[in-house]
Amino acid sequence: MTEEQNQMSLLELLNRTRLQIFTYKQGTLMKQAYPNGAGSGFFFLHKNRVILVTADHVCHPFDHEPGRTQRVFEDKDVALVNNWVEKDENGVDMPILTPVGGFYYFDQFRVDIDKGLVGDFKPFDATFAILGKDRFQKPFKNEGIRAQNGPTVPAGLDMIPIPTDAVIEPNSTDRYICYGHTQFGLADDGVHLKWETTIHEDMKYCCDCGDYYVLTPAEPIKNEEWEGISGAPVLNQEGGLIGILCGGDPDNNMIFVMKMKAVLSLIDSTMRIEEIEAQKTMNHEPLTLNQK
Repeated sequence: MTEEQNQMSLLELLNRTRLQIFTYKQGTLMKQAYPNGAGSGFFFLHKNRVILVTADHVCHPFDHEPGRTQRVFEDKDVALVNNWVEKDENGVDMPILTPVGGFYYFDQFRVDIDKGLVGDFKPFDATFAILGKDRFQKPFKNEGIRAQNGPTVPAGLDMIPIPTDAVIEPNSTDRYICYGHTQFGLADDGVHLKWETTIHEDMKYCCDCGDYYVLTPAEPIKNEEWEGISGAPVLNQEGGLIGILCGGDPDNNMIFVMKMKAVLSLIDSTMRIEEIEAQKTMNHEPLTLNQK
């Protein structure tokens, strides 16, 4: 991590890395007053490229419904909250949202060499968009946060990406933390959105489960205290990134975190394919990589 990040409190690091994501029915982002869904994400800095990372079910919720045998390919319009306000022509403060597309997604199957693909379809619950250097026209600022019996992080600071060297593996002695917004709804004025800011700390590493780390939360899982945080970075007490919050099992009090090392492997592969296809474009060869 950078020297600046090393000097930050853990709360400030969380507040300046975790992004708020809103999703809308496709084609309605600029027409629809309120989002259909909400989640979290973060910027990841890898090989001098900034990458937006989140849970796949935030962007493609229908693909993760129980019983699916393939994707339904119903994309959502995805927007990031800039926490930045500009005045319109009437002098009214307007919050800025930044649309984002170009997400790469991945699927898993059980493969039989003799029979080919034989089911067990499962969408990989992480997605990312590799961003261009001049992709965003408006700044991204943190929203600020006040923790109970803890320090206050002021609003208006620049958001920062989490660098590759912050990626770690969990262990039984560290404790893990994530935060985001839950329980979205309309405020009393019937116009603005409201939500609860939720911090989950003191989570313990339990075990590995395929592409996931399994964590045990400090308190029994209540769905309303977790829904909306999916896609958030999960950090240890020193700011090390273990992965992406993806879901939980209330019956067994387990939280599932997609391993960042598994996602990083896909990011590297995608970057290599992009480089090959960029060369094809220069040579006027046809493109083959699918991207949504």
